[in-house]
Amino acid sequence: MSGWIKLHRQILEWEWYSDNNCFRLFTHLVLKANYKQKRFKGIELKKGSIVTSRDILARETGLSSQQIRTALNKLISTNEVTSVTSSQGTIIQIVNYEKYQVETNEITNEQPTDNQQVTTNNKVKKENKEINTFEASLFEYGFNPELIKQWLIIRKQKKSVNSEIAFKGFIREVEKSHLTKDEILQLCIEKSWKGFEASWVEKPKQQITEIDFNEIPNKFPWA
Repeated sequence: MSGWIKLHRQILEWEWYSDNNCFRLFTHLVLKANYKQKRFKGIELKKGSIVTSRDILARETGLSSQQIRTALNKLISTNEVTSVTSSQGTIIQIVNYEKYQVETNEITNEQPTDNQQVTTNNKVKKENKEINTFEASLFEYGFNPELIKQWLIIRKQKKSVNSEIAFKGFIREVEKSHLTKDEILQLCIEKSWKGFEASWVEKPKQQITEIDFNEIPNKFPWA
């Protein structure tokens, strides 16, 4: 048996969701139900119906016959299914079966879009996760949170990869520089740099202090 069924997350709020036997039986019936109208031993079966019996359902689900009876009565009481006895067995009809069925052409038409959407969503999730990890690493290293956010916007615009390797490479350059952490980020923001290298910033020239020899005490015999 092949094919698909739709199961919305809203089923979490269904009144029988926490009833293990009801939930097991109902999902089993949805999976086993006819996905199109057909004839079976002289009987016209509608979409969403199944010809079965309590014993068969018990064998297929692993529940007892009594558990099947109880669960089925609950599902009937809330109009999830209907049950009619026939000469060929019990015909169980899934009410509102269309909610759970996936048409073949629906799969064909929507699959490229769905796949593309899933790919896009996964990419966005990955990027957000990388940004959050990169941001947390910078924060733990002692950078100013506001400057971090501003710089990450620039990195995003330049499509930079916020990987662990990128973070470690950035920190190596930071440690080489004479600038403070915040000065480096401020510079990256002002210059719209997606990264930083210590060689990009000139080190301040050492000032040579002039010595006034007249002020040196005459402590030495040759002075």
